Amino acid sequence: MIRPYFSKLIHKLKLLFSNWVIKYMTIISLVLSLITILFIWYAQSFLPNQIPLWYSKPWGIDRLAPPFYLFLLPCVNICLLTGQLIFSTFLFEEYLVFAQLLSLTSILISLLSSMSAFMIIWIIR
Repeated sequence: MIRPYFSKLIHKLKLLFSNWVIKYMTIISLVLSLITILFIWYAQSFLPNQIPLWYSKPWGIDRLAPPFYLFLLPCVNICLLTGQLIFSTFLFEEYLVFAQLLSLTSILISLLSSMSAFMIIWIIR
């Protein structure tokens, strides 16, 4: 019962990746997320016990978090990319432009989250 649904979803994802804009934007977004994960993993050795991560909170100890919380940035990006891909499979056939805009949005989110992680590490170092 569930198997036909997943095979239909896989078929729609193959159709989705036939579009070059969606295909390359998804690949770039995944590569940025993986680079960010590898950089954070590498930077773990020289980061202090607490890093400033929650910039929307008042100045002080409330802004600090353990360094492994930096992994939230690329992980949230990957979750958003997955949701965007699933949502785009339903939009692709009728609204191609919206599906492409979602892929462009995902690369923008990926770029901003990667830059945030790099800047936090750069400020601390």
